[in-house]
Amino acid sequence: MESIAVTNSDPDIFDPKEKQKAIYLYYDSQYSDEAQDIYSEEWQERILYWHQKAIDSAATTLRSEENLEKLDFGGFFLAHPIPAFSLWQLLQACYELDVAVCGNSKGDLDEIESWQKMNPFKYLRDHSVQDKWRASLELFKAQIKAKSEDMDVQEESWELRMHEILIGVEKFETAFESLQENFKANLARQRFADWMIARIDEDIGKRFSMIHQLLEVKESELAGINPAEENDEPGPLDPAAPDFHVAFEAPKPKKRWSFKKNQDNPRRPSERCRYPNL
Repeated sequence: MESIAVTNSDPDIFDPKEKQKAIYLYYDSQYSDEAQDIYSEEWQERILYWHQKAIDSAATTLRSEENLEKLDFGGFFLAHPIPAFSLWQLLQACYELDVAVCGNSKGDLDEIESWQKMNPFKYLRDHSVQDKWRASLELFKAQIKAKSEDMDVQEESWELRMHEILIGVEKFETAFESLQENFKANLARQRFADWMIARIDEDIGKRFSMIHQLLEVKESELAGINPAEENDEPGPLDPAAPDFHVAFEAPKPKKRWSFKKNQDNPRRPSERCRYPNL
């Protein structure tokens, strides 16, 4: 059981550079450039804001996994800056996926932005977020089916969207692997670290199972358009076809949301996705 609280409540004494330096040194020791912007003015202002907010808030005591939803990110960062930074990176990957899956309009983007103001583990388990994912992907399935029935309709738009979703999946998997390594090194023997990892695995697993169902629909529809023949020989490349093909691997029992694709250089998330409003 641990109480997450501010250790130094005097704003005149508190120096955010101590947190920034700890994060930078850890990631530098891991030969990682993930924290290359940690000394930025934006990060300094963000840490000062979290410190002031924590002074005015009661401490969060992690007695059980259920208390995770009450955990404010800023309070966690001030108590454990290095592992909290890896959680920050993972959340940015989640927010980018939200945009890829649900960001069909300005209203959708505004709703996604509101999710970023939630406490991290409340956001991960929030039913309204899951419902939005489900509705968005059901609509996407309908679009795939409609376009597969009309061969005159260009498939590029939904192929690109699928591509963006799988880029987001890969970014999340990379961030989650990094978080687990970070927690193992910096939160050894802390029970709440295991609770956090299990919660992320379970809640994101629900969202990723929806993506897997979408991929099954996509493959089924495409198989109906171009049924395989026993003696099918590869033909010349169609210049009108998309210049990439997304491959995926069905989830494994112990890692039900594992996907793979052939994108080597995924784009960085937009500033809107990377930094939730304070």
